[in-house]
Amino acid sequence: QPISTMRLPPLFISLLLSLASGTLALGQGDQVALQFVTFPKTMDPIEVELLGGQGKTTLLEIPSNELSVTYRVNARQSWALGKTEADAEGNPKFTAFGKTKSLGVPRQLILVIRKGKDPAKGVTLVPIDNRKARFGVESLLFVNASKMPIAGEVGSKKLALLPGKSQIVKPEADRGENLCQATLYYRENKETRPFLDTIWPLQPDARGLIFIYNDPRSSKIRLHTIRDFP
Repeated sequence: QPISTMRLPPLFISLLLSLASGTLALGQGDQVALQFVTFPKTMDPIEVELLGGQGKTTLLEIPSNELSVTYRVNARQSWALGKTEADAEGNPKFTAFGKTKSLGVPRQLILVIRKGKDPAKGVTLVPIDNRKARFGVESLLFVNASKMPIAGEVGSKKLALLPGKSQIVKPEADRGENLCQATLYYRENKETRPFLDTIWPLQPDARGLIFIYNDPRSSKIRLHTIRDFP
């Protein structure tokens, strides 16, 4: 006999709905483990502030060649990065460079895509589910930071990315032990052209981030790869 939801406590009903959707609803006071990485590449980490409750901020150092350290903060419905400066009256004022909704899960990776060298020119924040079940070892996160649609196969897994989009795949070792075939194409002026056809190594104890972008000097498609050992 089915159980009537009218007899269940509201908190229990909310938990059931969260589990069914694959996310975990976080409440006030719950902690979230945040990591960050920025793009385009930069020699030194960028420094920005993460807005918290009651106007308090956390200073972040965000690199581009690896993931940042883990910052543990209280759960929020949204994330905002920016800088605190004094206004005309000498009072602290937070200026947001970019905002995004929180995913509502306890581990999140925030991609900080800058519009210029200085994050004050604006950033786009892309939250990624950073739990091991979603983005664990042997997984690859592709981010299309180029101006063209990208498609192809990596380890027999299909990839299709419009500009500004991301996708996580878990390749199969289809070219021998810990090796996979990677073939990627871009589409421009109604023509599809290959830009990558190689064999990639897979590490059972690592995951990868791959930013696909246009070289600002030549406009050619380039890859910026990061290997992470969670």
